[in-house]
Amino acid sequence: MTATVGALTLRAGVTEPTGCVTALPVLRGPALPDVADLVFGGHDLVTIPVIKKAEALADSGVIPARLVVAVSDDLAEVEPWIRPVPVAARQADAPGRPAFDAAFARKDRGRRRAGHPAGGRPTARRRRQRTAVAFLTGGLSSPKSVTCSSP
Repeated sequence: MTATVGALTLRAGVTEPTGCVTALPVLRGPALPDVADLVFGGHDLVTIPVIKKAEALADSGVIPARLVVAVSDDLAEVEPWIRPVPVAARQADAPGRPAFDAAFARKDRGRRRAGHPAGGRPTARRRRQRTAVAFLTGGLSSPKSVTCSSP
């Protein structure tokens, strides 16, 4: 949620990109989208409305309350694109997720790719990738739940 509020405040011109590495001239270019081109959505573990989550962050001192107020209309536009995490006995059987993911990235959202703001981990080596695929496949078949981050 902090990334969403931060990007929306940058887009609205309420804050400056201080400390934002992608704002450096050396990194600007067609490979990275402008903050104005970012869209937000996905699945969330919590069903609290987006604006309430942002207000809770402000109440706890994580982000200034004035920023939440400044982008409250933008946060309301994000709300329809946040869905609860599908529930099933096995994650592989979770209904709706592929359809929602496809709808989020569809052309009518003006985007062809989707990303995850917390997904900046380094790429694994080929051998470790095969191990990870086997691990994930096993995890998807398990009745145990796996915790994921919220948008």
